[in-house]
This record gives sequence, C-alpha cells and structure tokens, in this order.
Amino acid sequence: MDLFNKPSVPLQKKAADIRTLFPATSWIVFVSLVSAITALLQTAGGAIPVAGMFISPLSTLPIIVMTLISRLYGLYTYTLTIILLVFIQPAEILIFTFTTGLLGIGLGLGFNKLKRRFFIALSGCIFLFSGMCTMLYGFSFPLFGADFPYPKDSILLPGLCLFSLAYSFAWTEFTLLILKKRWNIIL
Repeated sequence: MDLFNKPSVPLQKKAADIRTLFPATSWIVFVSLVSAITALLQTAGGAIPVAGMFISPLSTLPIIVMTLISRLYGLYTYTLTIILLVFIQPAEILIFTFTTGLLGIGLGLGFNKLKRRFFIALSGCIFLFSGMCTMLYGFSFPLFGADFPYPKDSILLPGLCLFSLAYSFAWTEFTLLILKKRWNIIL
C-alpha cells in the first residue's frame, strides 16, 4: 500500500451524487439523526464499562461521512452532537469537542479536498494534534488518565504528534474501507 496513492473510490463525485439525492429539508432531518447516533456512540465509553471504550471512538465515522458529503452538514453534525452531549453526558463534551469530533472534521475536509492518502491523514493529524494540545496545555485535562505524569515542557509533543498521525492514518484506511464497501453497494 502506497502512502501517496489516491483513494480507489472517487469520493468527491460520490459525495456530490449523494448530496443531490434529497432536498435540503431531508438533509436537516438526516443531520439530526446522525448527530443523535454520534452522541450515543460517544457516550458509550461512560455508559458501558469495558465494551464502551471500543465503541466510543466510532463516533468519528459519522462526522467524517457527513463532512465528506458537505462541509456544512459536517459542521452542523459536529455542533449538534456537542449540544446533545450537554444534555446526555456532559463529561464527554471536552473529549468529543477536541479529539473525536475534530478528527472527524479534519479527515472529512481532507477527503473532501485532498487527493492523496498521506495528505488526508495529515489533515486529520493536524486537527487531532491541535485539539489534544488544547486539552492538555490549555485546560490541563488528563488525556491519558490521572496517574500519567504530564511534563509541563514540550517533551510530550513529539509523541502526541506521532500518535495523532498514526491514529489519523488508521482512521483514513478504516474510512476508505467502509466507504468502498457501502458506496459501491448503494450507488
């Protein structure tokens, strides 16, 4: 697998075709439903003891797909999910806003505008890394748990950047796998 390969699915054309299938009012309802599903996936980490930790990261995928279909719909989904999390589980707001949701927005924009896998993953990495740094250094939020020692200098930054790139690349490949299977069946 070459990092600089184009995705095999012509994503921008498929997204434009899907966007024209329904009128705007149908998309508003669909954005609401996807936001509710995303909020439920995000809250699974706190609601279901062990399995929820594996379910919760899946809340990135709906944000990616909606941002790929339309940047505006992706932003609506992201914002509405944050509002729903205020009512459902406020403890997840910071985590979704600055990590899971931002990664979805970054990858969705990457899939929407960029052509090469590496650059798509890099766009997600930039969004995720900036969100993690904001949480860690701006809010002093314990990203890896309260027992993990957080140095105040920048020794942690290269590790966070490499983790963000690896995680973003994994999500890029997972998203391409899902979209290739789903969009080839539907369209």
